[in-house]
Amino acid sequence: MNISKIAKELGLFSKIQPEISNLNREEKRNSYDWNLEGLRGYAAITVGLFHVFAFKNVLDPAYSSNEYIGQLLPGLPAVMLFFMLSGYVIGLTNTTEFSGRAVRKYLIRRAIRLIPIYWIVVIFSFLCYPVDQPTTVVGNLFFLQQVFVPTITNNSALWSLTYEVGYYLIFLFIWGFKPKLVNVLIVSLAISIFGWFSPDLHPTLQLFCSFISGWIFWITGLWLAWKINPKPSKKVPVFSYLFLFIAVTLIRPLSFILQEFGFVNPNAGGVNFSVLGILPICLLLFVEITQRRFIGYQFLRLICLLIPIAYITPLMLQGRLLENSFWITPAALIFLTIIFWRYKMNISVVAKLAPMGQISYTFYILHMPIIKLIHDYFPWQGTLWSFCLRFLLWSSITVGISIFLDLVMQPVIKNRLSRLLLQH
Repeated sequence: MNISKIAKELGLFSKIQPEISNLNREEKRNSYDWNLEGLRGYAAITVGLFHVFAFKNVLDPAYSSNEYIGQLLPGLPAVMLFFMLSGYVIGLTNTTEFSGRAVRKYLIRRAIRLIPIYWIVVIFSFLCYPVDQPTTVVGNLFFLQQVFVPTITNNSALWSLTYEVGYYLIFLFIWGFKPKLVNVLIVSLAISIFGWFSPDLHPTLQLFCSFISGWIFWITGLWLAWKINPKPSKKVPVFSYLFLFIAVTLIRPLSFILQEFGFVNPNAGGVNFSVLGILPICLLLFVEITQRRFIGYQFLRLICLLIPIAYITPLMLQGRLLENSFWITPAALIFLTIIFWRYKMNISVVAKLAPMGQISYTFYILHMPIIKLIHDYFPWQGTLWSFCLRFLLWSSITVGISIFLDLVMQPVIKNRLSRLLLQH
């Protein structure tokens, strides 16, 4: 589908200022990467499937899929990939000197990209399941969920949009004052640690610590974009990395260590210090896909490989590995990681998921209300066949609407609002 051609036929480009065209070309040239778009697509698919398979009776009120499928879908880690992707792309598209004019363009671009489709989805989510107070809906429209109002009932995935918008605003201080990113990272890590080891902290402060824990993933992506130059890499074991990613995120190594030593915080936010245990594997995936390898890259790869091995080895030695499916799954994944390590391929294979990456934003914020609609109104239930039909209907509707909103409506909105806002 040639969106530019369609727009030209509709006369949408006829009076756009040269400044706007140059801005769009510069943003596309700096940020568009088919492999990166493929990673975005993988993250979106993973989150969507996680919400379908990891919980009982979500899609079909009388049937649930096998629990093993849910174990293979790292939902929260995929959101952390989204945070890292966001920081990386913002770093690529904002390399000019900080100025009022540059800030204005930056804020307009972010607002145009996020808000129009987001408002459509929030209103749609409420209409599908109108149980929330008007103040909750309005708060969600302005990204205030979790801070001042609850996340809208029918679309819990929107919690991350509050974090995302907050990171966009914090970036202005990074861009303007140019602190050393390593210092920002150290301070952020200290706040994240403080939040975990302070279980009696006020809920607002716990939320702030949770926000900062996610920010560490975001600023890591920014650091890669600003500080590490790309170096074309040879073929890599793509499938091994995928198995390794699932294994490490399933183990949650830092969370496991903290629990073993009795450091538990039941009041911590959904994103907290323990989630940072998956940062190395997220970084490894990112380094390979963006081809931005830094000093210590080989050590990073070794650490990511040793984490699941160190987890399953004691269980194997004790003969307990087969006692729990939660232990069997990472063991099988690390075995597959080792088996497939020698089968390397060009990293461009990730780009096959790029079409999904192009609609990932809308798919992410839309998929949950569609699940609710099918759960409530699809007539057949209680069998494998009814579940499969529901799944096909959910995926078809969600992808179809996402294509329309992201690839047809969004370009029209972008060009019209850019022309309106940037010419004043």
